[in-house]
Amino acid sequence: MSLATNIWVCPNIAPSYMIATTHFVDANWELRKMIIGFKHICDHKGRTSCDTHLACLVEWSTKKVFCITVDNAITKFKTEMVQQNGSDASVLKGAYLHLRCIAHILNLVVKE
Repeated sequence: MSLATNIWVCPNIAPSYMIATTHFVDANWELRKMIIGFKHICDHKGRTSCDTHLACLVEWSTKKVFCITVDNAITKFKTEMVQQNGSDASVLKGAYLHLRCIAHILNLVVKE
């Protein structure tokens, strides 16, 4: 499975929410996507994001991840996931585990 995530801040009252979405090919070779987490978070730190993702994977009994697409932040997700699930927790030993979101990068470029 592949994961994608984003954090949204409500502009009027300022709470933050993180959504975790998974993409995978099912037994019938159909591409599927599911929301596996919509969580209230207290900050945008890498540690918080990592812990929230790992909790979503535990809730769904997920043990193997191909990649995770996040904003421009790099978290300790790979290390933590391997510690929890063993050395085969990521495909290709995590070589392509972290992907940066191109939409986020383009937004930063345009703002600059």
